[in-house]
Amino acid sequence: MQKYIQYLDSTFSYFVYGTGKQTVFCFPGYGSRGEQFGLLEPYIGNDFTLISLELPFHYGTRWREHRMFFVSDLEAVMGLITKEENLAEDIWLAGFSLGGRIAINYFQQRPQHIKKLVLLAPDGMHKIFWYWLIVETHFGNFLLRMLNRSSKWAEKLIKFFYNIKAISASMYVMAKEIITYKEERKLLVKRWITFRKMHPDLKKFGENLQKYHVKALVLFGEHDKVIAPATVKHLKKVAPEQITTFTINAGHILLREPHLKEITKLFYMS
Repeated sequence: MQKYIQYLDSTFSYFVYGTGKQTVFCFPGYGSRGEQFGLLEPYIGNDFTLISLELPFHYGTRWREHRMFFVSDLEAVMGLITKEENLAEDIWLAGFSLGGRIAINYFQQRPQHIKKLVLLAPDGMHKIFWYWLIVETHFGNFLLRMLNRSSKWAEKLIKFFYNIKAISASMYVMAKEIITYKEERKLLVKRWITFRKMHPDLKKFGENLQKYHVKALVLFGEHDKVIAPATVKHLKKVAPEQITTFTINAGHILLREPHLKEITKLFYMS
């Protein structure tokens, strides 16, 4: 069921799935709807209540604050939903791709009420030079403005990054599809800028996992060309006793029918 909550001048869309005692706040991937996590309801809905939150500039959520989105904003929104739905304060976090990055970033800053993390091909395991260049520098902001103006100029830019091997062939193809359409280009720029400060500090993340005795279960697709499974090495070394990783015969899109049983297992592991 889709619902809405007001926060400052913004409206957040979220979906509620399941009726179980344990609450899981779920963060979908880039460009994904909140229904993405609804696929798990038939498998875990009796034991878990999934709150799937649509991120700023994604579908039903309207971000009107004219600034970046911070963990403090996410904490406030989650608090409002917790009160609205009469949920327990102790929660789990789940995230796919960009949503995994958001979950990690949230936990490293607000670990007190988090009891477990389920991360599916999480983004942000290591810093990517071209992403840092674009979102964190004045030159990069100039590039973003140019990207917004012209699809031809944007295609030249991503081809340059592909030629210097800064992005993979699959990311190049995906980026070309996005920049073809003006509205998608504008959303890409807004999303990059809005989330640019929400990047994991893996050292802090690992310290909090150990300090609060929280387990993180992480699933990768062994054929993933967007989030390479090799990035797990950056994650494992920060808290090897608290992080358990798995790979399955899959690509990047893990939340789909062939993989749901494998994902379900993560929710029942201790």
